[in-house]
Amino acid sequence: MRVFLTGVGCVGKTTIGLRLAELMGLIFFDLDTEIEQFFEMSIEQLHQKYWMPHDFRKEAAKALSIILDKPESQQAVIALPPSGLMGGVLVQRMFVPADRAIALGIYCRYCILRRQILTELVLGGHHARQTGGTPDPASQELAGLR
Repeated sequence: MRVFLTGVGCVGKTTIGLRLAELMGLIFFDLDTEIEQFFEMSIEQLHQKYWMPHDFRKEAAKALSIILDKPESQQAVIALPPSGLMGGVLVQRMFVPADRAIALGIYCRYCILRRQILTELVLGGHHARQTGGTPDPASQELAGLR
């Protein structure tokens, strides 16, 4: 069985994927890592080279195609980048046979809050004071855990 994990950046796809693969006895592929190895450059550098989202996804899909060609990927958990399933022919290849694949979306309704908290932790409240904003109670509580 193939398990595809999708979701926004920093939501925990890699962490959850590693644990899920361990629990299910499957191999784990992190597509971000596979993309960096395939292109021999960081995701950031690849985004700079292909600055249109469609162009980036088209290039990144090449790394996913390589994974899908590996026999061991038939029994694997694969964490996809925030761009998700990457569309087109690859979606068809990912779910063949259809009864042996599943896609799980990992969503965090607190992702925006998390970014605010990280900003608060990194800038030590300077950002909130500078913009005249007041961090919400959850941000204040978590910022106190520094």
